[in-house]
Amino acid sequence: MTSIPSYRFKTISEYHRQVGLPKPEHPLISLVHMDSITPPVTEGSFSLIFDIGVPPLIQINGRLIIK
Repeated sequence: MTSIPSYRFKTISEYHRQVGLPKPEHPLISLVHMDSITPPVTEGSFSLIFDIGVPPLIQINGRLIIK
């Protein structure tokens, strides 16, 4: 059985660094256009773990929607 790689982020700045975004303008708030990021893994499944408040997202027809 293969384990799914997971990535844990404790701050918004850590997440921005990992996905290739510039430093956030505010330490507690960040809006990200999902087409502008480079995911940590480009193929297969992976898990993102946020130790910060993140609204739940769902994907519909290739678009991420806040639920």
